[in-house]
Amino acid sequence: MTTPEGVFINCPFDDEHRLVHHAIVTAVVACGFEPRSALETGSTALPRMQRISHALRSSRYSVHDLSRAFGDPKRSNLARLNMPFELGMAFFHAESVGVRHDWLGLVPSSHPHSEFISDLSGYDLKNFDGTAEGVIPPLLSWLASRVPPLPTGLDPTVLGDLLPDVDAVIAAENLKWGGHLPWIKLVGVVRDLLAAKLI
Repeated sequence: MTTPEGVFINCPFDDEHRLVHHAIVTAVVACGFEPRSALETGSTALPRMQRISHALRSSRYSVHDLSRAFGDPKRSNLARLNMPFELGMAFFHAESVGVRHDWLGLVPSSHPHSEFISDLSGYDLKNFDGTAEGVIPPLLSWLASRVPPLPTGLDPTVLGDLLPDVDAVIAAENLKWGGHLPWIKLVGVVRDLLAAKLI
């Protein structure tokens, strides 16, 4: 069953991409949606693809950060294909009969996606500069058209200014959990911080 407010987040979870990930979660929560992720079930006996598929299929929307879909010279120039693969899952899900699913593809400004995946050239992928602050304007704009009206006073600058606080609060909570912060707690601390800061 699709959750109308569910937004599946497909992006790298490593420390290098941490701030962008937190920015996406923050924007989703600020607009009143429920962030969904393969991380939400923690370590379970279910295969990762099954967890991803369940979270994606039970979400009305999905956000796909394709900023890592390029060759990594440290790994024999191989690209990370998890994010494009999950976008393909979302596309297939959106095309299923009787399913209402809308997705957003995010690519870095210099990303030549049309050269290696020309099938996406007919879609309105949004460019961003690869930073946490840079991902907020296109994402917030996309979300705003799905939740009219936006909360009073919410704009990209306001959310960007909150990102250091978001990161600090998540880091402090993660420390309490010994580096094993559950997804529900991560989303909860973001929600609590926004409730306190956004009036």
